[in-house]
Amino acid sequence: MLSRGGEVEFAVLRDGLDVSDATLSKHLKTLTEAEYVVLRRVQRARGQARTWVSLTDAGSRALRGHFAFLQGLLAPE
Repeated sequence: MLSRGGEVEFAVLRDGLDVSDATLSKHLKTLTEAEYVVLRRVQRARGQARTWVSLTDAGSRALRGHFAFLQGLLAPE
């Protein structure tokens, strides 16, 4: 989801990963501290807030590195 670029809304990410709010929040906190993602909160009417998640340049590089490593594991020798 995030590898495509742009922002993904918290609920979409949570549902796509099939995890709880608490689990996703914990992981996003770790990724934010590592400067791999940024979070943007938007206040909506009636006090509701939505959180948008996007990869940083460092996060994109790390993700591409992980993908390359995994592809290397699958490559026939």
